[in-house]
Amino acid sequence: MSYLYSALPKLENLEQKYPDRFQLKLLGTYGKLIVCDRSWTMLGSHKFLTSDTKSMEQEVGLRTNDPRIITDLIKRFDTAKDLEKQ
Repeated sequence: MSYLYSALPKLENLEQKYPDRFQLKLLGTYGKLIVCDRSWTMLGSHKFLTSDTKSMEQEVGLRTNDPRIITDLIKRFDTAKDLEKQ
């Protein structure tokens, strides 16, 4: 799937270099999420890997440091199947 996104090979390199700190997973959902050091999370529809600064797309997202939301998103990520590995 790396041919779809120009940023994906760079992110995969980070995942290989820092496996205890950086994880990617193809979930097959429309929503996208980022969790940073359990201190904040961003959840939304923005296409992180394909958008650039000139994009005219109107996307919606939420950034929060609420530990309940962060914990829930981490649990969802951890228990979700990685579609790329099936």
